[in-house]
Amino acid sequence: MWAWSRRWTEAAIVDPDFRLMLETLADAVVAADRAGRIVYANPAAEKLLDWPRGALAGQPVTAIIPAHLRARHTAGFNRYRATWAPRVLGRAIRVAAARKGGAELRIELTLTAYRGGGGNELYLASLRPLSRQPQTESHPTPTRPLGEDPLGALLPLLKEAFEPEHVARRTVEALAVHFQATCAQLWLLDPETGDLRLLRPSLELAGLERPPAAISVEGDPGLLAEAARTRQPQLRRENLAALTLWAGQCGVPGLEAVQALPLVQGGALLGVLVHGGAAPLPEDLVRSLAVYASLVAGALQALHSAALTTRQQTALAQVEALRECNRAIAMGAAGPPLLQDLVRRAVELTGMDGSLLFRPEDQGWTVAASWGYRPPLEGMPVPDDEAILAAVLTGRRPWRSEAYASAAGALPALRQRGIRAVVAAPCIVRGMIAGVLALESRKAGRHLMEEDETRATAFAEQIAVVLEIERLRAS
Repeated sequence: MWAWSRRWTEAAIVDPDFRLMLETLADAVVAADRAGRIVYANPAAEKLLDWPRGALAGQPVTAIIPAHLRARHTAGFNRYRATWAPRVLGRAIRVAAARKGGAELRIELTLTAYRGGGGNELYLASLRPLSRQPQTESHPTPTRPLGEDPLGALLPLLKEAFEPEHVARRTVEALAVHFQATCAQLWLLDPETGDLRLLRPSLELAGLERPPAAISVEGDPGLLAEAARTRQPQLRRENLAALTLWAGQCGVPGLEAVQALPLVQGGALLGVLVHGGAAPLPEDLVRSLAVYASLVAGALQALHSAALTTRQQTALAQVEALRECNRAIAMGAAGPPLLQDLVRRAVELTGMDGSLLFRPEDQGWTVAASWGYRPPLEGMPVPDDEAILAAVLTGRRPWRSEAYASAAGALPALRQRGIRAVVAAPCIVRGMIAGVLALESRKAGRHLMEEDETRATAFAEQIAVVLEIERLRAS
């Protein structure tokens, strides 16, 4: 197969036999190169996506991806290129595709990747529409009915949920495919502010006013806040012209029925699920939708409990790591192995991919300890204007960045290793910065939080103790 794929040019297939085979297939096939550019699309794909003959070749692959999914596609593609660990390759998944005019349609997508010598890469995508009916709205209007076991088809959509945004994506897919939704949203309650906040991705009908960033449960007069306040489902099938989903939204164009279902677990409100359709749902689907809302609430509650347990376990592991270091110091353990052990534990507890400890020497700053890099970086000189050093030395406080590769002063040695996110903390000894603990991540979309900063600071303080002991021993 790869011998064939190597004969692809920048815009087409050279081998006419394979071109003929693909062009006669009923299934839509699109191929892209390692730069994310489409190099071939068969007639079925051009017809499905409303592109003129030959016009898709040379387009970026994002041309057939809805705007709200492009960032996720880019992150997934970069992750695969960095790790070569597939998550969706070789199995059919249900996603949205974008037509030339921006309209969306639901498809079953199967991806295959081919890698060859000289860095050649080719990505094949087979696209099958979930509904053969024409799509006239900017969002799909699926017609696939639920089977005899409606909820049985929905359970798999949530069983692999690992973050709220993942639950939102699965929920939107389920409402669009199984409940004929043309508008689907998942709002989470912020317990600190009492506001509802919209999770992305979501499905909004063309012409619907863009949702606000937050909705006040107590102060907003709209349908969503009413469902949250009363903790009762709110269903509207009449007088939709005067319906207010949230403050400032008057009228809901293109919708014949809107439901706002509160997500409640153990008596606690977690959020609100919104379903809107171009036609009212039959009563059996209304009941199934209520059950599905309870499944979504259960998934969110499970995520919250898992996150809480993980934070507790991480905090305990951090305390134990620092205690072990203190015991090693009391028993006279050597400094370099202690530094290496602290760096290793910091990496493991934060889930970051690598770590550096910059420490000043007579000739300047160097890497004193590292973990997760092959080869190790110990001894590598670090200039004073390096991005991490410059930020910490100037501010004398922890620093974090999710765009290290583009930062001024980013080290080529780290940029080449794909470092993206960095959190760093100063190791202060007698009022002076004697070292900088920096934790780095290669993961695309790695969001740094205050707890990452707090954890880096705790280990930096322990490292400062080791550095001070080493200074005393040297004197």
